[in-house]
Amino acid sequence: MTSILFIAFISLFGLTSVYSNIADFDCFERVDPGPGRAYFEVYGWNAQNKTCTKFVYGGALGNRNRFEASEECLQSCHDAVLSKQLHFNPTRRYSAVNRLHEQFQIALNL
Repeated sequence: MTSILFIAFISLFGLTSVYSNIADFDCFERVDPGPGRAYFEVYGWNAQNKTCTKFVYGGALGNRNRFEASEECLQSCHDAVLSKQLHFNPTRRYSAVNRLHEQFQIALNL
């Protein structure tokens, strides 16, 4: 019983640390203008276009995907986000079920 609880704790802790690292990374957050009524032209990383886009920040709340200059946004996000992409490499493994070597894709976080 204690070993099952230990395994569950380790699994939960591992997943929590992975998701908290992603959540802490500013560039993975969506651009959020916040509920404020101010008008600040700022830049945020757009993950879909893989570029920095200008948006109006309302001055309150929002998130950390907000930069005063386009250059700051690019320096902070472009290389960091591209380095976090998964790269797929073909490799082979032995299948005991089919009794032959099969090709499959393996994801590498480079």
